[in-house]
Amino acid sequence: MTAEDILEAVERALEADRAMSMEATWEVAVGLGLPTMLLTEEQGGLGLGLEAAFAALCALGRSMNQMPLLPALLAAQAAASAPASRARDALTERLAAGEYVTHPLTPHRLDIGQDGRVSGGVTAVLNAAMASCIIVRTTHGPALISLATAGVTVEERHIWDPTRHLFDVRFESVAIETHGLLASGNEAQRVTRALACLEALGIAADSLGAADQSLALTLEYLALRRQFGRPIAMFQAIKHRVADLKVELAAAEALCWDIAGRGVEGEDASAAVAAAALANEAFRNMAEQSIQLHGGIGVTEEIRAHHFLKRAMLNLALGERADDAFAAVGRRLLSGAA
Repeated sequence: MTAEDILEAVERALEADRAMSMEATWEVAVGLGLPTMLLTEEQGGLGLGLEAAFAALCALGRSMNQMPLLPALLAAQAAASAPASRARDALTERLAAGEYVTHPLTPHRLDIGQDGRVSGGVTAVLNAAMASCIIVRTTHGPALISLATAGVTVEERHIWDPTRHLFDVRFESVAIETHGLLASGNEAQRVTRALACLEALGIAADSLGAADQSLALTLEYLALRRQFGRPIAMFQAIKHRVADLKVELAAAEALCWDIAGRGVEGEDASAAVAAAALANEAFRNMAEQSIQLHGGIGVTEEIRAHHFLKRAMLNLALGERADDAFAAVGRRLLSGAA
C-alpha cells in the first residue's frame, strides 16, 4: 500500500460523513488500520513507513477532522523504535487491540525521583479523555503510564480552535514501574529523536493539508466574486498574491515530503523540525491571506477561512522549538561547507 493509497482511503472514509464524532473517527481509523501503520507486521501493524503516515495526516488536515491520529502514531513509533521489553509488548498489544494511546504535542521531560515516582505535568495532550494510556518522556526514558493510575488527573484546556480538544495531564507522585519504561540510555535517546521527527512532520502534514484546502476554497471564491463586471480572480494584483502563496506552499510541501520519503530519524530530527516550522508558517500566511481575499465574509460562519486561521495559530504553538532546529541545521550546513 503506497502513500497515495492511504491518502485516497482516508479521504473516502471522511467524505462519507464530515460531522462524525471523535469516537466515530477513531473507529474509522482503527478499521483502516491507521494507528498501527508504523508497527511491523510481526507486531500486528501494516508495516508502512513515515511517508504513508505523512500522507494520512495531510488528508486529515484538508478536512480539519477530529481524528486523533498523530498521538496514536507517536505511540506506534515509540513501540516500533523501542528495544524488546515488557513495556513495548504491552504497548504493542494495546495498539493492536484498537486502544487509543496518546502523547503530548509539546516538549517535556518529567523527572523521576529516587523513589521511582514522577510528579509534574504535560500540556497539549490531544483527546486525552478517550485515551487509555499516555507516553511521556522522562529523565530515564520514554514511559507508558495508564491514565487510570492513582495520582493522574486529566483536565481539558479551552482553546481558540474548536476542531481540537487539548488536555493538561498532571502526575502527583505516580509510580513508574520498571516495566513501564520503553527504553533507557542510548536507546531512550534514539526513541526520543524518532518521536521528535514524527511529531514535527505530523504537525507539518496537518498544516500543509489544511493550507492546500484553504487555497482551493479561496480560489473558488475568487472565481465567483465579481467586481467591475468580472471575477476578481482576473485582477493582476490578486493573481500575484495567490501566486506568491502557492510558491511558498509548494516549497514547504517539497521539503517535508522529501524528508518523509527518506524516513528520517535520529540526528536528522532537527531537519524535520525546521521543515515543519516552514510549513506551519506557510499555513499561517495562507490562512491570514485567505481571510483578506474573502473580505468581510471571511470571518462569518458561512466561510471556513477563520477556522483555518485558528488551526494555523495552534499548530505554530505545538511541537519542538523551531529556533533550536534552525540553529542545528545551520551548524550542520556550515560544517559540511568547511
